[in-house]
Amino acid sequence: MLVNGLEPLDWFLPGVNTLHLNARPIPGFQVGDYAALIASALEEGLIQLSTGGQPLNLLDARVVVTECARKRQAREDKRVYMGMTELGGIAWEHVANPQWDRFFMRSFLVPDMERRVSATLASRNRDAVMAYLGWFERLESVDVNWETVRIEAHSNYAVTYWKRLDGVQR
Repeated sequence: MLVNGLEPLDWFLPGVNTLHLNARPIPGFQVGDYAALIASALEEGLIQLSTGGQPLNLLDARVVVTECARKRQAREDKRVYMGMTELGGIAWEHVANPQWDRFFMRSFLVPDMERRVSATLASRNRDAVMAYLGWFERLESVDVNWETVRIEAHSNYAVTYWKRLDGVQR
């Protein structure tokens, strides 16, 4: 759930928002159970809460979790977000066993005033990038300005907000 980015805490408390999260509620779990899981992950340093782009200290984070569990907005002026720490990412990798050699990312920036779209493709597999690029016009229904296309090799490439890979073609 937190692998792709920071998620609003109110998507987890007082109940799991299955519409926005790629997750289902845990059968039999109540609000207090979710709050206890989040508090435990905070204590272990697996996740971090932040608001306004600033991380919350452990004491403030505990207060926020308690308030959210009581169905109150923790901070009315700013939304609180939850994200994995590097330690949390390592723990997730241990359980999920992701195949980073199969990593493939595509992202798009919204059209500008001239209806141009910028896109990024990235993978450790150069052939995968080239194959997708070859079909890009048909797959994405766009006209590609081939003069603007560049392929670059990257070391220490951020594939998630907490994970970096070497040897990524972008």
